[in-house]
Amino acid sequence: MQELVAPTCRYGNENPSPRGSDSEPKHMAVDNSGAEKSHNMDGVNCEPPMDVDEAPSSMHAQVPIEMSMESLEQFCREASRSFFDEIDLISHQINSYNEFISHGLQELFDSLGENQGMILRRKDQVAGSMRPSSLGDRVKLEKPAFWSGKDESEINFKPKQARLQNMTYAATMKVEVTIQCQQDSFFVKRPADKDAIDVIDMQNCDSSVIETISMTIKESDEVCQGFRKSNKTRQYVDELIKSSRFSPAESFDDYVARYLFPDMSGNRNKALFLGYMVKCLLLAYTGNLKCDDKSDFRNKRLALAGELLGRELRAHIRHAERRMVKAIQRDLDSDSDLKVLERYLDASIITNGLNRAFSTGSWCHPYKRNGRCSGIVSTLRRTNPLQMISDLRKTRQRTNVIVIGKVSETGEDHSIKLKHTEKGMVQKVLLSSNDQGKNFAVVTLRQVRSPCFGDKFSSMHGQKGVVGFLESQENFPFTHQGIVPDTVINPHSFPTRQTPGQLLEAALGKGIALGELDFQDEEPKVFSNAVQRLIHKSEDKVKFRNTGPVNPLTNQPVADRKRFGGVNKFGEMERDCHLAHGAAANLHERLFVLSDFSEMHVCQTCERVANVIIRSIPGGKKIRGPYCGFCKSAETIVRINVPYGSKLLYQELFSMGICLNSTMTGSIEFSLER
Repeated sequence: MQELVAPTCRYGNENPSPRGSDSEPKHMAVDNSGAEKSHNMDGVNCEPPMDVDEAPSSMHAQVPIEMSMESLEQFCREASRSFFDEIDLISHQINSYNEFISHGLQELFDSLGENQGMILRRKDQVAGSMRPSSLGDRVKLEKPAFWSGKDESEINFKPKQARLQNMTYAATMKVEVTIQCQQDSFFVKRPADKDAIDVIDMQNCDSSVIETISMTIKESDEVCQGFRKSNKTRQYVDELIKSSRFSPAESFDDYVARYLFPDMSGNRNKALFLGYMVKCLLLAYTGNLKCDDKSDFRNKRLALAGELLGRELRAHIRHAERRMVKAIQRDLDSDSDLKVLERYLDASIITNGLNRAFSTGSWCHPYKRNGRCSGIVSTLRRTNPLQMISDLRKTRQRTNVIVIGKVSETGEDHSIKLKHTEKGMVQKVLLSSNDQGKNFAVVTLRQVRSPCFGDKFSSMHGQKGVVGFLESQENFPFTHQGIVPDTVINPHSFPTRQTPGQLLEAALGKGIALGELDFQDEEPKVFSNAVQRLIHKSEDKVKFRNTGPVNPLTNQPVADRKRFGGVNKFGEMERDCHLAHGAAANLHERLFVLSDFSEMHVCQTCERVANVIIRSIPGGKKIRGPYCGFCKSAETIVRINVPYGSKLLYQELFSMGICLNSTMTGSIEFSLER
């Protein structure tokens, strides 16, 4: 068996010069006879110069390769180990974030000054000429710092310290804003790129593309006669836009800057990109370019951290800019002196916007102007057997046990008690202080729960599922080695919510099971993997009570479980499920009798609601009872059972001059009268 040595490419010696020209790189190759050949390198691509007179057989020498399975396995292990040593699994996200911090911020603020702005002037002034202004000349991002101690010394801030002290790990960003002003006026303007449109070069185009263009170029040239001269192209497009059915109110520059490729800056770049799109369209029409499948996962763009941050920061900067323009215009309208720029530019808009995006996971949509992209965030927790045994030896905490503030120096009660739904064991106690110098304690509770119906589990690829059946171990299937699975997954749930990782893992397991790639000589073993348990547990969602606090306005049970509330997520679909199971009496009992049961008196003569009042009767006595104010009578009045919400609705409508009539014919019918 002949050993094959992979050729290496080195630029110079061990200590190469900065320009890489002090040494001549060599390339070693092996021919059929085993002799080595040396070629000089051209350029920096490590490719030997090609001799056009050389025969193809000598140019591409075929070397027989014979490698055993052990060598292949060792090569795969070494290659994968070296690859992950150099490139991490999340290196693309880290590199995107670092690129955004180092260059993306400056490029973002540079691009903000290339759009058309708004002129600010006083009431007695006319419009002036547009001038370019720079919204962000230089961007400086400082390192996160923390001031502590009496002398308020500045120390470096790390994410771990921020997490332990319940603080925000944030840095200060400073931007130099330069705005050009004229005498007795204030302008916020951005230059408009008015470069001329380049002439299409058709010399190197394909003949089919030229024929396609030539079929319509004559008609277009007659319409756009002399469009290459002056600004006739811009004028033609502007008239075409204004002649549409819903013509915009903006000018040509504002309309193009806002709606035509808003992520790109400059009319020249937009024109080049539009020409590239037309070129791809013509190539696809003539069959020289394969059409892309929009639904193919290879054409899906992966939104990295830098792109998300840039899009979110751009939206909040625009918001702060609009607020600044309105504040400056307000002072100009009132004929007051202009103040410093920090008075008008509110930096908290950007800070609060970024904090809201990180906390809620809702980011700006890449295409829709006011749209948001919501992300799914799930907390995955894993248990350690040693940690579990250590926690079992600790003191078990019950309801109403004081966990913080058992001893107070001032004598005031600052205790924080556990809610009636909270229980567990104290796992960790942390004493720290915040940025305001106040001390606080963080107590972490831990509770061991066995799986039950309704608990949610997830695999390593995010395949979530809910437990629907529990069975003892002896009734589960087992292998001939005696291995009993802990979880059996319904196979019908995979096709609807299958991820690429799950699909590749299933294909790999199927290939190994068929013996295509065994990796070993003896019988393969079944791999047993753990399942992640999500925080969504049925025990935390079950809500039941007999009696408890109610809302003072609607007389319905309160919604919060920690306040001894009832069910607050009972909608139309839940009602239909109870009706399908024949539980109509249960609905009537739980949602009416034990919820907001109320009574109301109705007069059968005028079909209106009668009030319970205290009135006088002949003989000088006073009685309290139902009385119809419309019929002036207490006869033919019946009492019906209605929800308190319906009674409250009737009272609200009656206060607005709308009266409800009810007809007692086995069922209640309502009609409106003004």
